[in-house]
Amino acid sequence: MRLNRHSSSRRTRALIGASLIALACGPGASRAQEQASGSESTVGPLQEVVVTATRREESLSKVPLSVTALTQQSLDERGVKDFSEVARYTPGVNFDNSGTNNISIRGISGSGGAGTTGIYLDDTPIQMRALAFNPDEALPKSFDIERVEVLRGQQGTLFGAGSEGGTVRYITVQPSLTKTSI
Repeated sequence: MRLNRHSSSRRTRALIGASLIALACGPGASRAQEQASGSESTVGPLQEVVVTATRREESLSKVPLSVTALTQQSLDERGVKDFSEVARYTPGVNFDNSGTNNISIRGISGSGGAGTTGIYLDDTPIQMRALAFNPDEALPKSFDIERVEVLRGQQGTLFGAGSEGGTVRYITVQPSLTKTSI
C-alpha cells in the first residue's frame, strides 16, 4: 500500500512539472513565430558579392581565400574616404599613418625596404616605397570605386613577391556605353 502511494505522488509531481514547463514555454514560442513572420517582410534578400581575388569572378562565399570585400554601397554607408578607414572595418589589418604608412595584414609588415602588402588599382600595382612624396596620396580615395578587396595571407602566387602579408585591391567602376551614372 505504501509503495503504491509513493509511485502515485511521483507521477503527480512529474505531471505538474511537465504542465508548468508547457505553460512557461507556450507564449514565448508563439511570440517568436509572430516576430519571425513579421520580420520577413521588412528584410530584403542578401546581395551576392562577386570578387575577383583569384583573377576570375566568383562569389565571395566560394573563394578559397580569406577575403574582405567592401562594396561601394557599404563604403558610402560607413562614410569611408581613404584606406585608414577601410583598415578600421577589415579584421586583421592595421594602418600606421604616422609618417611611414605601413600596412600590416595579420601582423606582417615591413619597416624598411620592400613592402609586405601589395596594393593594386584594378590590375596595376602601386609601389608606395618608391614615391618621393607622401605615400598616403598614392592610395586611391573611395571615389568611383566599385569595391575594395583585402586578401589576407600570402598572395605571392597571384600578385608577386611584394604580397607576403596580403593584398589590397581597389576595383574601379567599369565604363558602360549603355548606361549613364553620376
